[in-house]
Amino acid sequence: MPRRRKTADNASTDPYDAPIGETPGRSSCDHARCSGSLCTGQECHKKAAQAHAVAWLAGEAMPDLGQLAIYVLAGDGMPPSQVEERLTTDLDTAIFEVEHDLAHGQALPGARRRLAQLRAKRDRCSDAWYAALGAADYHADKLAELEGATAANAVARWNLLDGSPRLPVALPSAEAPGPLPHASTAELHAAVLSHVASFFARSNDTAARVPRILLTAETGSRKTGIALRHLRIAIAGLPYRAVMAVPAHRLGREIEERARGEGINAAVFLGRGDPHKPNQPCRNLEAVGLARQAGADLRTAVCGPAPGGARCGFRDDCDYFAGLERAKAADLMIVAHNFLFEQLPAALKHDLAWVVVDEDFAALADRIFDLTLDTLAPETLARFPVLADDGTADAHATPELQRLHDMIHTAARACIDGYLTADALRSAGFTAVSDAPARMRALTWRRKQPVQMRPGMEIEARKAAVRLAAVNAQLPGIAALAHALDAMLAPGTAGAGLVFASICGAADRKPC
Repeated sequence: MPRRRKTADNASTDPYDAPIGETPGRSSCDHARCSGSLCTGQECHKKAAQAHAVAWLAGEAMPDLGQLAIYVLAGDGMPPSQVEERLTTDLDTAIFEVEHDLAHGQALPGARRRLAQLRAKRDRCSDAWYAALGAADYHADKLAELEGATAANAVARWNLLDGSPRLPVALPSAEAPGPLPHASTAELHAAVLSHVASFFARSNDTAARVPRILLTAETGSRKTGIALRHLRIAIAGLPYRAVMAVPAHRLGREIEERARGEGINAAVFLGRGDPHKPNQPCRNLEAVGLARQAGADLRTAVCGPAPGGARCGFRDDCDYFAGLERAKAADLMIVAHNFLFEQLPAALKHDLAWVVVDEDFAALADRIFDLTLDTLAPETLARFPVLADDGTADAHATPELQRLHDMIHTAARACIDGYLTADALRSAGFTAVSDAPARMRALTWRRKQPVQMRPGMEIEARKAAVRLAAVNAQLPGIAALAHALDAMLAPGTAGAGLVFASICGAADRKPC
């Protein structure tokens, strides 16, 4: 990139010193709707911004951040991170030179102070750039809302960008009910834009650690819109896809429309649906529910084609599989939050590079369930033992798992009507040093029974197959218990609050 030229009067050429206009994008032109030299046509703003960007990139003009922001938001230019990189090239070079001298013992006196100044200068430059982007984004949205105004109202239109119209009668004064936020809407947009752009810039570095960001902002901060815009830039020209999780499928349809408006090939994946609601994608949900309860593979047990060629009667015109194909071909797949804790179909996992979670999903993260000690009793294990490779009971592994279950029995009875503690587990011999939690998980999953289900099977026959493999429905809970015990025994954790031990019966309805 050509060096930025110094002006004749030796004025500062630092990017962060470049003026950010109060109304970015104003220009003189021949637009029919312009009032004097104040243009309100967005196409004129874009043309002026593009001309400025071309001149700046050629080294023929000092950077005007407001014009560059309009140029980037027009969607035809370089992404924000590349503009930031060009704006800070000189500062980055100077920082590298000072760091190099310090690392090799060649630094002049005051080098560390100069390095701190350069870094602060670069931060100010970056902050100013993203503030300009936020302001331009905010103004562009407002101009779009006010598109119907006439040329004579041009000045009034600009005044509306930063406040409300004057009221004929003043409102009575009143104390605010609580502390008020101090950031303007433009500043809020700038902060969101900066964090989102930084995330996508870091995600391009394949050698770095996978970036993660948790962004909390008020409603109206344009989190979703800004994320979609950067997803479009990130996906363009690359063989990668993204998934966005949203609170409900209704919101998913709305985001799908917004994504398509940004030029993204997006599709909502609904899954098979809710058996308690009408008109769901899958029309055989009772069979699906029984197969899941038995831990069976849905393709071979319900949908087909099974090894023998059997298929579900609805398979050829199934809305679930039609949605699956649409989501498979989409660059952006939109799903409900529950898929954060459930398996996506294998066909949808190819080439995924970004995951965006819109709105809070924490309420779905905790699973609270009851597991009786009878589940870990010798009689239960004798009925459904640990299986060897040939499908018969493993005479060595089954007694080993029973010893682990006995340790949990002992620890739980020492903590009745209270939370199970790490000390109680260790006293019973169930320790992390002996790898007891991991061994319990491994042996537990080896108890899984084969399921005799096939497509086209009658519902009553499916229910009988579920009873024959009844232990399969308990295995996820037992494995989750082993995970909880592992977390309790891990160094540095509190070791409490995960498992509650209680005595329950017909007259005592306490959880157990």
